[in-house]
Amino acid sequence: MKKILAIVLMLALLAPAAVAETGIDINDLSQHVTISLFSNAQNRAERDLEDDYIRQQLQKDLNIDFDMVCRPREEYDTALNLAITGGSVADIFYVSETQYDAFAPSGLFLDLKPYLQYMPTYSAAFPGIAEQEGILYDGHMYMIGNKNYRDADQYVSSYRCLWIRQDWLDALNLKAPTTLEEFYDVAYAFTYNDPDKNGVDDTIGFSGFAGAAGSEAAMFPFVFGAYGVGAPTSYIMTDDGVKLSAEVEGTKDALAFIKKMIDNKLVDPDVLSYANYNQFNEMIYKNKVGMLYFSWANFIKSQFGEQLRTLCPDAQWVTLPTVKGPEGHAYLENYTVPGRTSAGYVVNAKVAEDPVKLARVLKYLDYISDGPGYRLVSYGIEGRHFTVNEDGSINVNLELASETENGAQHQVCDRKEKEYLLTKFADIKEEVEFAAYEPRIGDYTSFLPAVDGLNKADWKRYIQENVVKFIYGNRSLDEFDAFIDSLYKVYGQAEYNEALHANLVEAGIEK
Repeated sequence: MKKILAIVLMLALLAPAAVAETGIDINDLSQHVTISLFSNAQNRAERDLEDDYIRQQLQKDLNIDFDMVCRPREEYDTALNLAITGGSVADIFYVSETQYDAFAPSGLFLDLKPYLQYMPTYSAAFPGIAEQEGILYDGHMYMIGNKNYRDADQYVSSYRCLWIRQDWLDALNLKAPTTLEEFYDVAYAFTYNDPDKNGVDDTIGFSGFAGAAGSEAAMFPFVFGAYGVGAPTSYIMTDDGVKLSAEVEGTKDALAFIKKMIDNKLVDPDVLSYANYNQFNEMIYKNKVGMLYFSWANFIKSQFGEQLRTLCPDAQWVTLPTVKGPEGHAYLENYTVPGRTSAGYVVNAKVAEDPVKLARVLKYLDYISDGPGYRLVSYGIEGRHFTVNEDGSINVNLELASETENGAQHQVCDRKEKEYLLTKFADIKEEVEFAAYEPRIGDYTSFLPAVDGLNKADWKRYIQENVVKFIYGNRSLDEFDAFIDSLYKVYGQAEYNEALHANLVEAGIEK
């Protein structure tokens, strides 16, 4: 990373000065321009851009060649780092928190604040965004706005929830679990009591999607929540202020419960190996698992729901309310308390060297932030994928919904989340609303800045790797205190706590 940063700094010094900020006309579309976008594919395999109706329409509307490259999440960071090193990064690209912290000081990103005056639609969609400290870096607005800076009423915390096979409950004369211990018992029954009645020991009690292998034991957030804590890398509010979850009482007990499930073979043995949603869905379609922690967006919406019904016609998947722990806690997972925005889309500073391209990139962002362009990237082509009612509401053509599956990759300015979900997925409105309002515990990690001399990625990786070691028995839970001790002695936990506290005091959350 240091080598890449040195190359970026050198390129920034060699680059010519940016064009003057005056005289930009984003509505002059007379010249044909190429705009490039590099994004992650959100844990799904790279999609066929030739069948991308939204991309085709954007090219027509804005007189551009839209060069899109999307990589699966597990490949994306490496690919972006190589592009940056080679000086060939796209005009608009996605950065992780680690990449943003590394490259923000280098001159790689374009400060959008001086150009807001030329983007009236964008400015109206994100009112006052340039004054929001959470999105600024040393006063510069590098990050393109996300849903946190739109209407607060549109905020939806998550798509994920717990799911259970009602037909398996009925077959074993069981009730849906309401407590963590009952969850264990049902998982045990689903694993060992032949719920599919085929006479073969071939069923699994529970599985979940973790994304990157084992990250924060991300398939078990509801277990941590049942003990009143968040994922071990999260910061949560306690009676003593905001603390790292790994240090809060309850985390060790949560790890012990998860280990008990794994030791007794109640958990999908391949749960850490699923690199993307496609692989996880393939496991579900084998019809051998009884409970899941998963997103409705990749489970029951449109073509996924149809495929599920086709391959598993007898499976009756229903939502399962979050189970309670020993002290009555019942948090499904973390939700991010809006703070410092440090992951999302940015614009390459080199764009400013070409006045025509700069104007077109600004027009693109302005166009997709609201109005017709926003409807395009959210719902597809008007008249084909949706119609507009007299009151402005949207009717989505569900039969053609699969044609707009690339839509999320086009939502660079994010979207009005609640409106979007309840409009586009009206056929599964009940499940959408259920997932949106399950109880969650606030995570204040967005207030944690980079700390000079410390590597946040190493700190996070150390926690994640040890969580996996604890739950799989590769490290004894008797060494949990030693694990915490290493956070302070080796990974700068005290410095992180101090830096976070300073930001929370500034934000008025702590004193």
